[in-house]
Amino acid sequence: MTKTGRIARIASLVSAVLLFSFGQGPTAWAEVLIIANPQAEITSLGRQKLKSIYLSSRSTWPNGMKIKLTILTADGPHQEFCQNFLNKSAAQLERHWRRQLYSGKALPPAERHTASEVIHYVRTTPGALGFIAGQPRPEGVVTVTISP
Repeated sequence: MTKTGRIARIASLVSAVLLFSFGQGPTAWAEVLIIANPQAEITSLGRQKLKSIYLSSRSTWPNGMKIKLTILTADGPHQEFCQNFLNKSAAQLERHWRRQLYSGKALPPAERHTASEVIHYVRTTPGALGFIAGQPRPEGVVTVTISP
């Protein structure tokens, strides 16, 4: 096999591994949007604050409103959110919330199976925060900018 052929084969194998590791296709690479109910009165969050919210360290917004979390359970966006924003795997996040529930410290986020369910929940629930796969920015919710 020529050097060019070996490089092409290695590139092909790396692509296949990455595709398998991160989901079932291009949707796994979609931008994740963090969305909030307008009554939460937030437009941006630091990455560490977002992490502390999703790991149950923070339960209220600066305006005093209770934070109500929801999680999109679709594999691609969920995996991407956990890895990119929480530095955890989806399994680690699930174990964290199971421990919180069994110890009586907190209830896990409400699970939603589609982006439209997440958008509806966030739009109609004061203080709600959720994430969806990149798509046109939904109306009736605030898209939250995440800073480093």
